[in-house]
Amino acid sequence: YSLSTRWTTAKGEAFKLNQLKGKKSVITLFYTSCRTICPMTVDHMKSVEKALGENAKKVNFVMVTIDPKNDKVTELKKFSDQHNVGNWTFLAGTEAQTRQLAADLTLGYGDKPGNDNLHQMHSLAFAVVSEQGKVLGTLPTMNPDLAKAQELLR
Repeated sequence: YSLSTRWTTAKGEAFKLNQLKGKKSVITLFYTSCRTICPMTVDHMKSVEKALGENAKKVNFVMVTIDPKNDKVTELKKFSDQHNVGNWTFLAGTEAQTRQLAADLTLGYGDKPGNDNLHQMHSLAFAVVSEQGKVLGTLPTMNPDLAKAQELLR
């Protein structure tokens, strides 16, 4: 959370990562034009949220686009609304900011040569982050270990 970069939310508001302080966070990468894995990632993040029960109110659920060139406020809001997760934080920053954050969270993404959509390659993991911004661990986005999620997010 010490990165001083400025992000934009799905509501069009300026956002700094230090605004996440005080709550644990589940953060993952996605992009709105994805029609396969990213929607499943949302569903699996919802399962983590549901498994936490009342404790979910003490957790930030954050999705960071890896396609800031195309994922503007309108697309982020539409994606959020389509998946009924208006209480989550959707962020877009510059490509450099996104790469730095992904590296800091031990989530990666890269280009796939010969692919028209260069952003299809990204980590299939959620980073679990402490109230102060320290990475506590990761969970696979596909079939996350809900017991481990509950333990990390207690």
